[in-house]
Amino acid sequence: MKFSVISAFPEFFETFFSTSIIGRAAEKGLISYELLNPRNFAEKPHHQIDDYAYGGGGMVMMAEPLAKAVEAAEGDEAKVVFLSPQGRRLDQGLVEELAAEKHLVLLCGHYEGVDERFVEAFVDMEVSIGDFVLTGGEIPAMALMDALSRRIPGVVGRAEAVEEDSFFRGMLDTPHYTRPAEWRGKTVPEVLLSGNHGVVDHWRREKALRRTLERRPDLLESANIRPYLQKGVYVLFAMDLNKAEQVDPVICAMVKDAAALGCEKAFLVDDVPKSGNARNCIKRLKEKLPENLSSGFLKPARGIQAVSEWVKRREKNEPYMVHVGFFRNGTVGNLRRLKREVLEKGEPVVFCFGSVKDDIKRWTLDFQDIKTDGQAEEPNLSLPGSLAVTLDLFFGFTRC
Repeated sequence: MKFSVISAFPEFFETFFSTSIIGRAAEKGLISYELLNPRNFAEKPHHQIDDYAYGGGGMVMMAEPLAKAVEAAEGDEAKVVFLSPQGRRLDQGLVEELAAEKHLVLLCGHYEGVDERFVEAFVDMEVSIGDFVLTGGEIPAMALMDALSRRIPGVVGRAEAVEEDSFFRGMLDTPHYTRPAEWRGKTVPEVLLSGNHGVVDHWRREKALRRTLERRPDLLESANIRPYLQKGVYVLFAMDLNKAEQVDPVICAMVKDAAALGCEKAFLVDDVPKSGNARNCIKRLKEKLPENLSSGFLKPARGIQAVSEWVKRREKNEPYMVHVGFFRNGTVGNLRRLKREVLEKGEPVVFCFGSVKDDIKRWTLDFQDIKTDGQAEEPNLSLPGSLAVTLDLFFGFTRC
């Protein structure tokens, strides 16, 4: 990755690019950089890059020197990023997004701001590191480049070290300890001295989860929670199975998506009790589904109660039976509460889609919107769409 940094104070970056991990990465050619001072592109004799703001106020960086600096740096694939308080908040998700770029032009603002005409003409994205005021964009630029460099293969010695970082999966980091094993009366947890890597990994995941729940529960909204789930996640499809030509393609799509998104098993329930349609449907689908899905992943069931009892026997815990039906607006807040509760209690989950009959008492969260007088009916997603959106939001699939 190449960084082109536009700054009126390029000396800020000389130590940054020659020290520690970033310095070694530059020496190895894993990253490259250039420092562009907009004063070098300003008019002589004073090389002025700022002037008074129209309408009153402080000094504003002029458009033309910045434009010439960008033009000197920009290649065909360059993305221009302005470090600005008005920008998108920098988080690990944005780091992952920008890590796919080959060349970033980073503009470090100063004074009261930058001429808006330049921003409109040249800037692709504005990025902020938080809601506070700094003297200029140099520190935010270094923070962004440091985070991006860690995503480049070879910059950090072990790939596992990057994956264990705070926020990589959306969770906070686990506690860390080093020698000596006892320090001022405090000892290292015995599990870390056991040499059992499986037990250690489980302990670290549990501690990371507890820290996140206690300190930053807001992170759960977008975190990848699959490594932290203690029990399985299941799906139930309740449908009218009489019309094979209509339901078979829908079921095939949902079964494949449920498996790909991390579910343990899918259950098929017919609207008509004791009809046998669920078993017949699964027999028909054997030729249309991969063998591993048709032979064990998709299972017929007589009803929701039967599914609850089956999961309880397997998981040794009573499951959360979550009524989704069809995904509609207003369910995201319920999903946040569900994620937190499932992680805290370590219990299995069954998401129920389609024409679900309430023949079971234990509904932990009801996702169905209640329409009040005067409200327009909200449109539903399709069943495959409901499944994909619900599981993606619950698992945090996009972080993987």
